[in-house]
Amino acid sequence: VDDEGQLRRLTYHHTTLDVYEVVLMEDGAYTARKKVVPTRVEVASIGCAIRSSLYESIKRCGEGYQLGALVIDLFAWDVDFFQDVRKGDEFRVIVEKISVNGKFLKYGRVLASEYSGKFGRHRIVHYKDAEGHAGYYTPNGRAVRKDFLKSPLKYTMVSSGARRAPMGSLKKASAVVYTAKSGTPVWAVASGTIVHAGRSGALGLSVTIKHDNGFTSTYGHLAKLGRGLKVGRLVNQKTVIGTVGRTGKTRSSQLHFSLKKRGRIVNPLKMHATEADPISERHRRHFKQQVQELLDTLEATSIIGVGEKRS
Repeated sequence: VDDEGQLRRLTYHHTTLDVYEVVLMEDGAYTARKKVVPTRVEVASIGCAIRSSLYESIKRCGEGYQLGALVIDLFAWDVDFFQDVRKGDEFRVIVEKISVNGKFLKYGRVLASEYSGKFGRHRIVHYKDAEGHAGYYTPNGRAVRKDFLKSPLKYTMVSSGARRAPMGSLKKASAVVYTAKSGTPVWAVASGTIVHAGRSGALGLSVTIKHDNGFTSTYGHLAKLGRGLKVGRLVNQKTVIGTVGRTGKTRSSQLHFSLKKRGRIVNPLKMHATEADPISERHRRHFKQQVQELLDTLEATSIIGVGEKRS
């Protein structure tokens, strides 16, 4: 404000990167614009051994919980973090770190990642072709994304103690019960259309989604439904459709998850999901050239052990 009380400039910091400015021009009119905030992007290589949960281990290794969310999102098609994770497992990740004025702001793209444990080794690399199409692939060019997720629960800091218990023998078709803390997010294992959202007898508050190729998935004992969830709505894979609760006939907070194909129940833990399109032959040579450096960097990344801690 000038000496005469005239407003000459107003700056509004909505977030660190969203800064807006209103300026009084010479003709007496005001003009508004969004300011460009300079950022710095650095690529970091991180390796960490699992001690208890993924989130605890990431914090022990000196990183933020946001990195855990990125890793989980990438491996959601291959690793069930409620049952596949064991003490001593290891993960490596090459990730962009974005900073403003020398202070860390957030993580950017994950360029490559690896998870090694009892259930094998899974590696993922980011690739962008000459036409600008980007995605995540295995080192041999297979798409990471599949039509069904490995787990219907979204692994978070508040749900790291969850476990699953089969209803009946896993050698035959059966539903699966996940015992998890109340409020744990439940997400759609595949894209589809909501055909039921409400009360359903012993399942209590439940959701049923119709997918392609005759599949339907059902999620029972929910505490509440996702915002705007109703019959007829199309939902994408990973859409949060509700939270774990104890509605219906159950004494503890849990998720009853079942999968059917053309009306017949199938074992979701043994189902082989269909992959998205792999790298095309015309891009394969370029793909190998681009990802080899990332794979070499992953291999060279040292692991912070179970007994170590980094601030």
